Amino acid sequence: MRPKLVNEFLNKKLFFWNDLIYISTVDLQDSSAQSGQISAMSKAFEQHLRERFNFIGLNSLTNIRGFRWAATLRGAVGKIVKSILLALLVFRSAEREFGVFTREVLIATLFVLARKNVIYEIHQEPNWGGFILLKFLGLFKNFKLLAISHGLANAWFARLGENRVFVYHDGVDTQIIDDACPIHEDGFLKSKVAVYTGSFHKGRDVLSLEPLFGKYDDWTFYLVGAKAGEFDYYKQKFSSFKNVHVISRVNANRVRKYQASASVLLYPLTIQNPLWKFTSPLKLFEYMLARKPIVASCIGSICELLDSSNAFVYSTEDEIIDAFERLLHATQGELSHMVEHNYKMVLDKYNWKSRVAFILEIT
Repeated sequence: MRPKLVNEFLNKKLFFWNDLIYISTVDLQDSSAQSGQISAMSKAFEQHLRERFNFIGLNSLTNIRGFRWAATLRGAVGKIVKSILLALLVFRSAEREFGVFTREVLIATLFVLARKNVIYEIHQEPNWGGFILLKFLGLFKNFKLLAISHGLANAWFARLGENRVFVYHDGVDTQIIDDACPIHEDGFLKSKVAVYTGSFHKGRDVLSLEPLFGKYDDWTFYLVGAKAGEFDYYKQKFSSFKNVHVISRVNANRVRKYQASASVLLYPLTIQNPLWKFTSPLKLFEYMLARKPIVASCIGSICELLDSSNAFVYSTEDEIIDAFERLLHATQGELSHMVEHNYKMVLDKYNWKSRVAFILEIT
């Protein structure tokens, strides 16, 4: 922990650039995890930098006459076109010297070549094209890389040098605590409610929970977040289990209510999920904020956040029953220690305000 005077200095520290511009081609209206992360980071930057911050994204193009067609473009070519148009828009409208923060490697490349200071936020292993661009960007001193996990950063330390590669996991908005009141409906009046909130389409994550359903028929399981096509499949898949409820995607406020209503929250990451090695899942920090016990697979970068001291962890799918049994036999004191430890983690570090402060400190 830093001394008080050091913290005060960092809070007053002038940003190296006159302005910071966060640039993204992601549609912030699509309710995906990445759009949620970008929106949350933008809000935190805005609160910290006020008039010296700006976000330039897809909506900026759609609001400009003659550029609305760009929003309809899809795929790699569409992303390239959008990136170039956004870069042109920034150069045309910027009045002062600025730096760029982005999670898109092509945008990072364009502005590094334009001699702007750039921090590129990397979220997963790049494809071959992204790998080549990152190797190229490593040649420039005005380029820094922010990884969302130590595992991902370690792959680039040797290539870029430790003084230009930084790590900070994702986080959660701690100001939403008051919104997370429990659901007062029949299914949630029971004392044994297990909840999963998140994507259904990645690997075997949701499917790996099936051993719990038959083993613990006195528990009620809520699986929240199925897309339209996924809902019918999983509804049929788990139709033999009367204690399983598949729920379609709901808004963020409703998600928090499900989390607040749980006796335990489930995080079943599997190696079939392409993100398992380096992920920093938003829902895990939401779980921590909800102050509920967590049963989670501990593989890849999740081991940087969870272990037996703050969750009931397991390494392989066939160990999930054992992890759940440890939850059932834990004392109230052990459960309280775990949830309060996780709660303190998000209040102290894994939140957007702290994350933004760290980014500004490394510039």
